[in-house]
Amino acid sequence: MMHSASYSLYWFCWLHQSRCNATVFSITMALGALSLSKEQAIVSKLSAIEEMAGVDILCSDKTGTLTKNQLTLSEPILIAGNDAQDCILAAALASNIEDRDAIDTAVISALKDQNALNNWKKDKFVPFDPVTKRTEATVTDPAGKAFVVTRAATGDY
Repeated sequence: MMHSASYSLYWFCWLHQSRCNATVFSITMALGALSLSKEQAIVSKLSAIEEMAGVDILCSDKTGTLTKNQLTLSEPILIAGNDAQDCILAAALASNIEDRDAIDTAVISALKDQNALNNWKKDKFVPFDPVTKRTEATVTDPAGKAFVVTRAATGDY
């Protein structure tokens, strides 16, 4: 059985179909924002609720980026390889400190021996591209061998 308010809204929507879809959508989003606010979540845009409804996995940053405005790099989890600093060195080579990008700065700062970067020659640097979701650099190692290093968003490959 429908409540009278719901029944009235239903008839209003039936009579004014084109305008009603947007009204029902806005009401639904507002109720979603109200529900989230009861869980102490801050909703700044109603459209964010709809976008979040399609999310399967949410990676949350609890390193102080939001509270301290400070981005830091955690210790990498290695699948292959033995030295986390080698992984960070590769990521640092695919970074560009001159751009003052927060992620580049965090990666380079995580490198224990930042002088190690001086042993490499950066031949070409491609900054972060939102389409490919990666940065890329062509570098030459101390022995003269050239290769490409990449730092990419995870889960996209």
